Amino acid sequence: MNRERHMDPVQADLFDDLPDAVHSGGQPSEVCIGGRAARKGRRLRWVLNQPNGSGVIRFFGWVVAKVLRRVADEVTFDRASFESALARIPEGTLVIIAPTHRSYMDFLLCSYLFFDQPDLGIAIPHIAAAEEFARIPILGKLFEKAQAFFVKRGMRRQDYAELTTRVTELVKHKQTLQVFIEGTRSRSGQFMPPHHGLLKCIQETGQAATILPIALSYDRVTEEASFLRELAGAAKSDMRLSSLSGWATRMLRGKIKVGRIHIACGAPVKLDEFDRLQSVTEAVMGQLQRRTVATTFHLKSFLEHHPIEGVDLDWLCDAIRARGGRVLPSAFHSAQPVTALLERCMRYHWMHVFYAEVRAAFPDNPAIQHHIARNGFLQTPTMVTQPLHHNPQLDRLVSELFGPICRDYAIVADRLGAPGNFGDPISSTPLAILRENPDCFLPDLEGAFDALLRSRILSHGDERGTYRWGKRAEEIHEFKHKCALPGMPGAAGRH
Repeated sequence: MNRERHMDPVQADLFDDLPDAVHSGGQPSEVCIGGRAARKGRRLRWVLNQPNGSGVIRFFGWVVAKVLRRVADEVTFDRASFESALARIPEGTLVIIAPTHRSYMDFLLCSYLFFDQPDLGIAIPHIAAAEEFARIPILGKLFEKAQAFFVKRGMRRQDYAELTTRVTELVKHKQTLQVFIEGTRSRSGQFMPPHHGLLKCIQETGQAATILPIALSYDRVTEEASFLRELAGAAKSDMRLSSLSGWATRMLRGKIKVGRIHIACGAPVKLDEFDRLQSVTEAVMGQLQRRTVATTFHLKSFLEHHPIEGVDLDWLCDAIRARGGRVLPSAFHSAQPVTALLERCMRYHWMHVFYAEVRAAFPDNPAIQHHIARNGFLQTPTMVTQPLHHNPQLDRLVSELFGPICRDYAIVADRLGAPGNFGDPISSTPLAILRENPDCFLPDLEGAFDALLRSRILSHGDERGTYRWGKRAEEIHEFKHKCALPGMPGAAGRH
């Protein structure tokens, strides 16, 4: 990449204090590159005239453009955010692309963007993909020719050595890499705990690198149906050629609609051999959360399920923007209804902008404190850090957003019953409680068990996924009492 100027990448979210247009000298923050709203010129001639890409990559570029016209209203990218980030990459550094991971589409969209917009100066990346893709007949070979390389889950020492050899070769030739630091796709829309394995391989090469966090925001995701089944308690399905080809066929036929897709780049994060990986990945996750956007489709869906006195779409948009979030317009009208479960997932596009002040308002509520610690990666000077003002609309909004979380944590404590002796086994699990209480949200039930483990009220059992009473088991009743928000039965009150 040839850039005339650069500033040092940072490990904190301080770069986002200014509007995007100021960052990039007035560059647009919404450029359409796909979907039905895109220009009609992205056909075979366009594919052949692009300056970068092998024959297989050009084929995928043509297919992706065709698919996006079938499934998406529009695909936009924030040019201002990319120009701002690219101006800060030092000359000669290795570039690592780190997208959010919500869909199989994520694998393709970044490469498609760089193929479609060669003037950005970002090479089409070599993509770290799960080994399951390599085992798919025909497609596995095509993915490999499209610059994918495959990573085993739960790597052994031998596997790690093989991966290090491959990564070292790519790094030696300064190839742009794409990694999914969240690991697996998020079924719920939550930001997943970051993984360090692949970044550790890169770090051990000694090559200084710059990570570009890229947030991909969707009105709806293409694998939504299977995700919702898993959130309702079904087992995760294995990746097979039949299921993947069926998914691709439905998209090509326009049977899946996702509405609007938006791509934005966060501030670059440096990675060298002396950096602490946890600090690096947390900075990346903070940028991904910062650059994830809500759309009016998400907010309308929330308000349809949770009408709040004094809160309409304009009020909610203003409240999000006042806290540093971004809301984009979407004209998407889905034929498939937005269920209550799906709406819970959509909230992760925007509810994080309220985390800092809600955490300050309820410092003794273990459900809120644990949920935010688990899901909130964003820490910037622009975020509100003072307790909530006593605004009736805001109070009601907070109750709708965080009340169900507190309820689910309290339900877990209630279902566990009277505490037993230290080490006594417990029959309950998050999935068992979900089956008894189908209105609960599985990620919150899992979060409650994690909170109880961390507070030593519970401990792990002998087998994976089982639990025992911990050393502080007697605190289970206090935990339940403190989880309640004002207005809930047994509420501990607001501080």
